[in-house]
Amino acid sequence: MQACTRPGYLLIGHGTRDLDGTKEFLQLGKVLGEMLAPAPVEACFLELQQPTIGDAWQRMVAEGVDGICAMPLLLFAAGHAKRDIPEELQAACDAGATKNRSLPFAQTPPLQCHPKLLELSAIRAQQAIDAAGGVDLARTALVMVGRGSLDDGATAEMYRFSELRGQSLRPAVVRTGFVAMARPDLASVLDEVAQLPEIDTIVVQPHLLFQGDLNQRVMQMIDAAADRHRNRRWIAVDRLGPDPRLAQALIELAAEID
Repeated sequence: MQACTRPGYLLIGHGTRDLDGTKEFLQLGKVLGEMLAPAPVEACFLELQQPTIGDAWQRMVAEGVDGICAMPLLLFAAGHAKRDIPEELQAACDAGATKNRSLPFAQTPPLQCHPKLLELSAIRAQQAIDAAGGVDLARTALVMVGRGSLDDGATAEMYRFSELRGQSLRPAVVRTGFVAMARPDLASVLDEVAQLPEIDTIVVQPHLLFQGDLNQRVMQMIDAAADRHRNRRWIAVDRLGPDPRLAQALIELAAEID
């Protein structure tokens, strides 16, 4: 994007039917727009919501940009990052070329273990711990919860993220569980950790961006585990949310592809 004198930025979300999750994504789009001003920023969705990637691309063309930086808001590199979004971007580029002119574009990588993401994750955990009155870390387990993927690389990155979070918080035990597609499943991990005699408190942290069905499922699974193991203290951590640190991470990733 170095050759562009007026780049535009597309913040691309997966899309959700959950209205609160959609609002949170669009809120992040506003934060990103403020941080990148006066450059044009458009928030769009891969599926389920409007505007589409193609719609946002045409808005960029109307703004008079001479290049587009696509910023997929994805935690890890799986099918959406490797295939679906690149295909949609190329289709939008091809459609624009037939109507106006072809624009160069570049795509930022997923957030993965970006320092700003690790920082935000640590803050959310500490907020939950403080709200619960603190914990004895020597008798605490941290369970990081991933969405789950069929992509082995994405699964490995989730394990690496959990390891780095454990090094930051320094609890007695760190485990990773997944809601779907990957193993071990979250319910089994919660039961396993609850049966460890050296553990009194279990901090469960969903590694999820926004509100939605998946976040609600995780909370329900935590409640069910707490009901099965009432002799343990359970602390549920909130989602990451539309924090400026996410926007800053995206900006730094964009700078790396220049």
